[in-house]
Amino acid sequence: DIQFNIGRTWVEIWVKDEKVPRLQGKLFGRLKCLDEWLWELDGDGDDRHVAVFLDKSKECMWEDLWEKPAAGQPAVVHEPQATPLAKEVGGHDGHGHDHEQGHGRGHGHGHG
Repeated sequence: DIQFNIGRTWVEIWVKDEKVPRLQGKLFGRLKCLDEWLWELDGDGDDRHVAVFLDKSKECMWEDLWEKPAAGQPAVVHEPQATPLAKEVGGHDGHGHDHEQGHGRGHGHGHG
């Protein structure tokens, strides 16, 4: 099971039974049509991955997927599941929309 939390300027992706999001962060730009986005789950085993298709507010190339930290600020961890602490605690207490494995249409939250 995968849970998505998507706002105008940020995204979180949770995997069932994990205590921290698999992916999180503030996006480089803004999104539109938060109620209409698509996702696909592909691959097997260690090669398993999810693709999320979102609409950008302005049609242009973003410099990066993630917002860059301000000068002097530490880098943001976008894949907290990969950190040593996350591997120790396991489990998941997040919120969001549950989706069965496969593919589907999402319904985003208006948090951002």
